Amino acid sequence: MAASLLNFGYVIELGSFDRHALTVGVGNDYLNSKTDRIYVRYYQWVGIILVTLAFLFYLPALTWKLWEDGRMESICSDFGSPLISPNWNGIEAIRIVKYLRQKNHKIIHRMYAYRFLFCEILNFGVVLASIFGLDVIFSDFWTEYSKAVGAVLAMNSTVWLQQSSRIFPKMAKCNYNLYGPSGSVETRDTLCLLPLNIVNEKIFAFIWLWIIFIFTISAMNLIYKFILIINCHIRLKILQSQTYDRKFSDIRLITYNADFGQWFFLYQMSQNINPAIFNEIINELIKYDREFRYEEKDSGDEQTI
Repeated sequence: MAASLLNFGYVIELGSFDRHALTVGVGNDYLNSKTDRIYVRYYQWVGIILVTLAFLFYLPALTWKLWEDGRMESICSDFGSPLISPNWNGIEAIRIVKYLRQKNHKIIHRMYAYRFLFCEILNFGVVLASIFGLDVIFSDFWTEYSKAVGAVLAMNSTVWLQQSSRIFPKMAKCNYNLYGPSGSVETRDTLCLLPLNIVNEKIFAFIWLWIIFIFTISAMNLIYKFILIINCHIRLKILQSQTYDRKFSDIRLITYNADFGQWFFLYQMSQNINPAIFNEIINELIKYDREFRYEEKDSGDEQTI
């Protein structure tokens, strides 16, 4: 019987405890009241929960990796070194500018930006799903465990032991059923030890802090991205910060001639290539947009005549 009791919590997962007992897992009136009885049903599923969380948080990065398909790397791989690559020349800058400005590539850059935005929204959705899922699996996880996490930050070990045991008890009462000598079922009220919760409480304290941090950063990042989409002036200022010795009017020209997709692709390039090379691309882009503007103006004059 002793050997079977050791594995009882892993297999049957019926361990329960009284939340208001003096010591969590112990209480005289436990069997007479079910309102404060909490069942530890998650115990054998903690490993699967952690693997599921890891996969969900990797899902946005995996989705972007499949969609992006190394496009930015293929363009910038030879030009990211602090030293200018010997393969770099003015022809490469012109090719990149034409790739950015060709009309048939405009939809490609737009989809590139919107897919990136979708992955960031997906990341935020994963965080929300994790918050909801953990709250369902570990009853009132975010409200109850906040006290335990606060005790860790305050370095109060006594409160930590008390509060963490509300979600991750180290022992619980089990109704252990076995067959008696005559074949009838006998119910034994036994004390089950839950040793894995010694580790689980620390893992989920870190996860509690990590998810709150990710939620805050993801929410702020989404707000920032939506502001970029609707506010061209901010995009102008950001692009200007990535260049040097360029007039404000020149940066305004290339920013207002590009939609969000083209601007986003250009900004991503600025994060992955040598600043001097990026400045040369900006110079070629300014020349291209000036010529395009003059061609449009001449075409309009001819139509007027």
